[in-house]
Amino acid sequence: MRSHFYGLEIAKSALQAHQAAINVTGHNISNSSTVGYSRQVPHFTQKINTPAGIFVPSQLKSLGAGVGIDDILRVRDTFIDIQIRQESRTMAYWKIIDDGLEQIEVIFSEPREGGLTQVLDRFWNAWQDLSKFPESDATRALVAETADILSGAFHHVSD
Repeated sequence: MRSHFYGLEIAKSALQAHQAAINVTGHNISNSSTVGYSRQVPHFTQKINTPAGIFVPSQLKSLGAGVGIDDILRVRDTFIDIQIRQESRTMAYWKIIDDGLEQIEVIFSEPREGGLTQVLDRFWNAWQDLSKFPESDATRALVAETADILSGAFHHVSD
């Protein structure tokens, strides 16, 4: 047998559910400026009172017992979430490539003054001068000296 206060119980469950919804709204407002936060929405469901017994009329078997919140859902666009994840992964990949190339630039001292490119340019220019004046001992010594400098630069980069 139902209580005479059954209507008040239904009203109480409605007030409790809507109080929880107000709490969710307050949570949404307090996090509105938080980066990456997505709005939350309460999901209301009907409470069903199923009286037991075989002699209970069918219209009373599905009599409502009020409302409740069974879940709090986030409002998000799945397409945008997938896009953000994919682009974040791509950005991380290129960031790693960029960091590696910056380390290589530091190792080779490129494109700064005194880098490996300038040493190679001096080495090839010395060979060019030697091709113009093959009998000159000074140009031969210059090729040997620049080759020694280039070897030292390679050893420095290797270390």
